[in-house]
Amino acid sequence: MKLLLVLAATLTVAAAGTVHPALNLAIQQGATEAILELPQIMEQVEASRSLSSLSGDAKVSALVVMLQGLTSAAQAPFVQVASSLGLETQTYWGSNIILVKGLTPQTLASLAATPGEFTLRQQITVQMTPSVVVESAQNATQNPQWGVAMIRAPEAWARTQGEGTVVCIIDTGVNLGHVVLADAYCGAWSDPHYNTAEPTDQQGHGSHCAGTVLGRANGVGVAPAAQWVACRGLNHQGSGTEATLIFCGQWVLTANPRPNIVSNSWGGGGNDPWVILQDDHLSRRSAQPYLRWCHH
Repeated sequence: MKLLLVLAATLTVAAAGTVHPALNLAIQQGATEAILELPQIMEQVEASRSLSSLSGDAKVSALVVMLQGLTSAAQAPFVQVASSLGLETQTYWGSNIILVKGLTPQTLASLAATPGEFTLRQQITVQMTPSVVVESAQNATQNPQWGVAMIRAPEAWARTQGEGTVVCIIDTGVNLGHVVLADAYCGAWSDPHYNTAEPTDQQGHGSHCAGTVLGRANGVGVAPAAQWVACRGLNHQGSGTEATLIFCGQWVLTANPRPNIVSNSWGGGGNDPWVILQDDHLSRRSAQPYLRWCHH
């Protein structure tokens, strides 16, 4: 009988979610948001025979549909419970998470009692490394800058300068009017922070990174024939939340044109477990041929 009681108690605990202690404390101190993280579904995706038979754009399109379907089914019961508690939710299919808003200690406890395997925790925030101000160039030249020459990029230019390649910059934005960047923009932009119609960059860091990748004047770009699209994952102060960055990751997979490469210079330490996990997940989501998070 004692064994049965212990087993029943174990099953009861396992049936509900886990609340990270730091979140409990934060909510008690007045915070109102949390991430409800469900088990990742990439193993199911990778096991799909129909997906493995596809390639290129067809594979990415099928991948998006599969991710949306699997995460929607997994998240639906939790969205329903949160709604019944008067909480606001934002779901994400790029990573199997739900952003929950309006929490109190009481509603957190009620949500945590929902049956299922999940974790309630604080949202991850990243902060870029010190700011870089990008000034407009006065005297354009095509001579490679010192850094570009040092990595021997000009030796590769006989074969390619990045023609036909689209790079996505997830950062503080991109200065569309900058002399080294204007001609390389290929028309896709998203701004979850400020909802601007065209690319801007008040901070300058994203423009600096874009120039390093593909700047077309003054010899600053490693691949000066490549083109860029961008999503503002970091705000004007260089800070970005997990939800915003996942939003940008989802946008990458549905953008037109869809990028071949994704560059992210977010800062915050290369050994951050969350960043490593996102790098691993998105790098598996093959496009043309692969989308890649490059966290510097």
